[in-house]
Amino acid sequence: MRTTGPPTDTNRIPTVERTRSSICSPCPTKIPDPGGSPPRIVIRAPNWLGDLVVATGFISVVLEREPKATVDLIVPAGLEMLPLPHRGRIHIFDRRRCSAGAFGASLRAEDYDRFYILPPSFSAVWMAWRSGTPERIGYPGQFRSLLLRPSVSRRNPPRGVLLHREYLDLLDPTLDPDLHLPRLDLSESWTDAHLSGIHPQLPKLFLAVAPGAIYGPAKAWPAANTRACTKLARSGGDADRHRRHAAGI
Repeated sequence: MRTTGPPTDTNRIPTVERTRSSICSPCPTKIPDPGGSPPRIVIRAPNWLGDLVVATGFISVVLEREPKATVDLIVPAGLEMLPLPHRGRIHIFDRRRCSAGAFGASLRAEDYDRFYILPPSFSAVWMAWRSGTPERIGYPGQFRSLLLRPSVSRRNPPRGVLLHREYLDLLDPTLDPDLHLPRLDLSESWTDAHLSGIHPQLPKLFLAVAPGAIYGPAKAWPAANTRACTKLARSGGDADRHRRHAAGI
């Protein structure tokens, strides 16, 4: 489950090759290397499209803080075509074909030093533990703390703050969410490839608004910001004003 060819740009669009593995036998946990070589990091991305886009803020901070590190992603099957920030490979996890534990065991050869777990499920932590990665970083709950190293205490109850804030707190609670906003860098070639088949054809300029979220305020843009953004778009406002409204996420 890897991109073909060595990526050289954190925003490049990976060409993903689907492979499968069924390695399930136990394996010793990797011993951390004190030699100071750049860490090998993998991030278990969220399972849902909206959560995954929100997580791009978290991923970008990891890339900024570890400029020499390999930063791979584990992405649910069907979402790997997104131009997600990374510096390495995109592993595709298809739960219909492989269990979380077997998938984690198949990652042992990658020799990761650090494994960030963004989904709140036990299976996501089980995947990290089976990978043999020494640092397995995530929030507790559902007995996850038994397998986490370290288990990061929550500053707020689950879904008590914006999901973007919750992800950043896993790295550093002092981070300012407005300075690390989620974003996808969509190239013209990417948009042409993925929107050209939509019928009827979309206009050259358009705004798509998805104001709702299943868990309400924890995942949704504030209603006032959504109204302001759509009004601004309809009035033909300039790009700088759009960005200022977006900063209120």
